[in-house]
Amino acid sequence: MRAQLNGVTDLINIEAGALAISLESSDAASLLKDVCAAFQRVHPGRRILVEIAAPLPTVMVDRQRLGQAVNTLLLCALKCSSPASALKVSVRRQAGRVEVTISTEGPVAADRELYETIQEISRDQVKGGFAGKSNEDIALAVCKGVLNSHGGKLWAECGESGQGMTVGFSLPAVAEADIRPVPPSGPAPERPHPVEGGKSRILSVVENSRMLSAIQRTLSHCGYVPIGTLNYADLERLIEDEKPHLVLLDLTAPGARDFEVIQRVTQDYGVPAIVLSGQGDGECIVRAFEKGADDYIVKPFSPSELVARIRASFRKRSDNRHALAREEFVVGDLSISYPERRVAVAGKKVHLTATEYQLLYELSTKAGRVLTQDELLRRIWGEEYMGDIQLLRAFVKTLRQKLGDNARRPTYIFTEHGVGYRMLKP
Repeated sequence: MRAQLNGVTDLINIEAGALAISLESSDAASLLKDVCAAFQRVHPGRRILVEIAAPLPTVMVDRQRLGQAVNTLLLCALKCSSPASALKVSVRRQAGRVEVTISTEGPVAADRELYETIQEISRDQVKGGFAGKSNEDIALAVCKGVLNSHGGKLWAECGESGQGMTVGFSLPAVAEADIRPVPPSGPAPERPHPVEGGKSRILSVVENSRMLSAIQRTLSHCGYVPIGTLNYADLERLIEDEKPHLVLLDLTAPGARDFEVIQRVTQDYGVPAIVLSGQGDGECIVRAFEKGADDYIVKPFSPSELVARIRASFRKRSDNRHALAREEFVVGDLSISYPERRVAVAGKKVHLTATEYQLLYELSTKAGRVLTQDELLRRIWGEEYMGDIQLLRAFVKTLRQKLGDNARRPTYIFTEHGVGYRMLKP
């Protein structure tokens, strides 16, 4: 009963984006070895084979919480496998991340229902919520939330004909996450800032005090100047007084008024905004981008993910400022002035959101060649959005409408079906 109550409490905090984690620099190999050794002491009759592909990069983790998550996955793998099969734990470096997999051999028949639950939870497809669910189901949901808060993602797959099962996750390496704990003596070291003339000021508007404090600490540790408020009524005053370079907007369940806030920040004040939200459905994400959001992060998220998204936002603007294409781009009635970020059709100014302008910028500065769908998604939204073709199509459609372009008889943006989009050279 106590374990279930703790699990439910953790689930509530995960849903609110307020799960308490204490990150520290850690060696993934030693952590996994310790967890597996402790697990085998409790289950001496089962073999656990640990395979580590050295060398591994350092990761930022909450050792206790991540250890509990790995223990949950080991227990599930144990219950889903036959008594004679061994559990194989593999750890390896994979494109700047540390990937951990737990595999079993033989038929997945011991607890097929549990395996199906693992798949449901990893795909966010839990039927009927968690009311009346077992301790294992709740533990798995907490496990997924803990992994998400570390920047990881739970996944599961079964071999052909139900032979063998693998569950796994990956964690960002410190080199990419770039999160450091505060040194015990003295302030955190200052880092170079992507905005010329000083350190970036980031305004966080978050109505949860614990979450705001965690964000402020993360920003400060990474060399940013954090500005925060718990009250949306302070938003415009702080933008005018503090002149932030970026705004983090916490919209737990975005409604119509929230989307107008995004538009006001990005268009009226010209400040890039990243949305933090408890809703991850496609419609909310598309609407936020349409209103000018630079990025959209679904809670819970890890400090490493937040910092990576912030840096990507600044990097996009830095690339624009230092791009080689400085002259005016003109095709037909369309003209683009890159230094002024001004777009006009037949001499009439066209108002674009930051994301719409970025899409037009990518197509126009590379006019004459086809940009693939995934290339555009990666350049504008980031690698995690690759494959989200509907998001790209929605923005191309809106951009065409604002430019007065006809998709069937295009003048500016041409579709290469199944491949991507292109613009003609001036």
